[in-house]
Amino acid sequence: MKAEFFFIFALIGIVFMVVGYVLWMYAARDLRHRHIETEGTIIDLKPSSDHDTYAPVVTFVDDQNNQITQASTLHKSLNLLKKYQVGTHVTVLYDPLDSSKILIQGYDTSFLIRFGQFFVVFGVFFFLIGLFVSLFV
Repeated sequence: MKAEFFFIFALIGIVFMVVGYVLWMYAARDLRHRHIETEGTIIDLKPSSDHDTYAPVVTFVDDQNNQITQASTLHKSLNLLKKYQVGTHVTVLYDPLDSSKILIQGYDTSFLIRFGQFFVVFGVFFFLIGLFVSLFV
C-alpha cells in the first residue's frame, strides 16, 4: 500500500514539476525574445480605483526614440512598493510592436512564469507527501 501511495503521489508530483518547469522556461524564453530591454524611471505611483493599492508609472525611450510613459498593470500596497519609489531607475521590458505593453523587471512577472513556478512547487509538495507517507506511516 505504501509503495502504491508513494508511486501515485510521486508520479503526480513529477508531472506537475515537469509541466511547471516547461511553462516557466517557455514564458521566460518568450519574454526575452519578444521584448526589448531598456532603462526607465518611475515618475509616479498610480492608485487603483479603491486607492488601496498602487502601480508604478514608468517613463522610458523605446527603440524608435519615442518617449513612453506607462503604468504597470500590477497594483500592490504601498509597503510592497518601497523599492519602487518615484525617481527610482528600473529595467523595463516592452513589446516592440506595442510599447504600452511593459513589464518592470523585478516588479511585474509574466502570468505563465508564476503559473509555472506554482506548478513546480505543487509538484514538489506532492512528491514530498508521497515520500513522507511511504517512509514514516
